[in-house]
Amino acid sequence: MRYSKLANVFVQRSDLVSQLTLVYSDSDNETAVVKARMTFDTPLIEWDVNLETIPVNDTGKELVVIFESFVIGNTGYFFADQNGLEMQQRYLNERIGYWLPSDSRFDNVSQNFYPVT
Repeated sequence: MRYSKLANVFVQRSDLVSQLTLVYSDSDNETAVVKARMTFDTPLIEWDVNLETIPVNDTGKELVVIFESFVIGNTGYFFADQNGLEMQQRYLNERIGYWLPSDSRFDNVSQNFYPVT
């Protein structure tokens, strides 16, 4: 769904929570729903990304969600959920305890991917 189009946008607000829902679809009827939830008592944004369909064939699939922002001033660190177990502080372009040889083809790629289930 790399080249999918934004089909719908929904905004929901209450006294405690605001939620932005983005619905993406493509010509193969594949859809993805992205929800960003913000509570008023914390500075956190909770993200839910749901794929409605995943094409099945003889090859494996590796699904990647790329978040990009030019206005978040986090000075290179952020928190990521460790598979629903706990939030852990992460650093941009750094993988503690894991070394990769310096190669311009792979610099800053695997250090910034975090598995989720």
